[in-house]
Amino acid sequence: MSFQLTTQEAQAIDLILKGLSTRARQSFTLDQLISRWEQFVAELSDHYPYSIYDYQNDLSIRDLLQEILEQAPPSIREKIIQRISPLDEQFRWLTYELNNPLLEETNPHYWWWYRFPQNPRNDLIDSIDPLPRKRYT
Repeated sequence: MSFQLTTQEAQAIDLILKGLSTRARQSFTLDQLISRWEQFVAELSDHYPYSIYDYQNDLSIRDLLQEILEQAPPSIREKIIQRISPLDEQFRWLTYELNNPLLEETNPHYWWWYRFPQNPRNDLIDSIDPLPRKRYT
């Protein structure tokens, strides 16, 4: 499902994506990023089949979406939020919260870096030290 953007909104998104694509050394569209986040979340619903490095790489997709949200005009931001909020909610449901982020220098507002799959496969489990869950008292 692609976005219905005005010409001005499409130009604004293109500028944001151009900067992010240059930094990431690959080009992508907003729809592609959302599809990749959706696919990643779907993989979590079974058993995530990859290593911690793949998991971290997949989390970085959400970083890019967040950067777009932070730079986008309000009219586009709302459209993006409507698309990714259900995916974010599903991601939260399929993961548990950690005490510390999976990468040391993580923006504290990037909550997805503080989450780990409920049902990881051995490849993911074997590639990390035990991760403490966040405790609620």
